[in-house]
Amino acid sequence: MEEIANDLSSYSREERLQFCRIVANMIAADHKITEEEESQLALLVWQAGLSMLEEDVAQAVNQELQNPSQLSDLIKNIDKPDMKRWLYRVLVELAYVDLELAPEETDKLKEMSTIFGLNQEAAEKLIEWTKNSIELERQEAEIMSQL
Repeated sequence: MEEIANDLSSYSREERLQFCRIVANMIAADHKITEEEESQLALLVWQAGLSMLEEDVAQAVNQELQNPSQLSDLIKNIDKPDMKRWLYRVLVELAYVDLELAPEETDKLKEMSTIFGLNQEAAEKLIEWTKNSIELERQEAEIMSQL
């Protein structure tokens, strides 16, 4: 997710704040917030050029974490095709940050891909590819520890 900062630089502050709300919404989907998810959220907020020290940012993010909005309400105004694809990719990676994909996260990803009008087969392939990539990274770490 290193290219996020570059991708968000062309968006308005309002769009970047909306991105942070959507990220927090996905994190809250399974009603448990792991340390890895908190770290990733902080990183994504920072990469969006925002700070949790800003009152409006902290309020928006914490509201989503505590009482998630309907995903459809959060994403309904996103109309740029590149933003839709990129945001979907970020959220798939984020859903796996705790190394598992909860049923609630799967539901949100399916809802998002439908609302965005994404190719459903490709959306499912991206989820599977992300899962496989994470497993390969774990295998690599294990192999490297044995060298």
